[in-house]
Amino acid sequence: MNSKHTPTEPLMQVDGNRRRIVQGAAAAASLASVGPWFIRELNAQEQIAIANLHPTTGPFAADGNWGLSGVRLAVQEINARGGIKSLGGARLRLISGDTQGRPEVGGQEAERVIREGAVGIVGSYVSSITNVTTQVAERNRIPHVIDEGVADDILNRGFKFSFRIATAASMMSGFGANHWKLLRETTGVDIKTIAYMHENSFYGSTMAKVLPGVAKQNGTEIKEPISYYARATDLTVEIAKQIPPNANLLVPSS
Repeated sequence: MNSKHTPTEPLMQVDGNRRRIVQGAAAAASLASVGPWFIRELNAQEQIAIANLHPTTGPFAADGNWGLSGVRLAVQEINARGGIKSLGGARLRLISGDTQGRPEVGGQEAERVIREGAVGIVGSYVSSITNVTTQVAERNRIPHVIDEGVADDILNRGFKFSFRIATAASMMSGFGANHWKLLRETTGVDIKTIAYMHENSFYGSTMAKVLPGVAKQNGTEIKEPISYYARATDLTVEIAKQIPPNANLLVPSS
């Protein structure tokens, strides 16, 4: 895979794509290390099936396909290095599922890949979908490595078979506060009021719960968070009508 970006591709987007590939690969590698305590009862089959659950079609297809690329790379690399040594060199076999960016489809796909023999799941990028796929995995006692779904509530349910390698939403809010501090120091602007917008998804709503408190702890204020439809394509009217005129900073969770 060529990791170089073309002149027309923003560097920030390339870095984001690399991050999603790395997260997918890391999640698959983590599953390979988490799995043996669970799959050793399988008598070291020649192939161990794990599942990729990402939105490879639909509104999140671009991100989902980068995640899928990472999982594929990890499977290829693990097999090239001799497979899972703790299982006598058993090779990984990848079963891929497409959640289409819809929680109900994610649940159906999770059930399908388990029926087809998957003993571990990597995914599912979108928090609302991951919330469902982890339920299915928990019910079937299948390890589920979460690569991106950041909503805190996903892991606040006492599940024993779910593991997340991404940062939780509450921690992301703290990172945001550190960025505001850096902006103050480098620009000299006293950031007192923040205009905050968030999509009405599980992810956006989670961020909206924790960010105002984090802002207050750091000497800033969020007047009234603006919620918008997650698939909106134009927010000009919302911004013009609802953002306070004295806001020093616009922060979106989108």
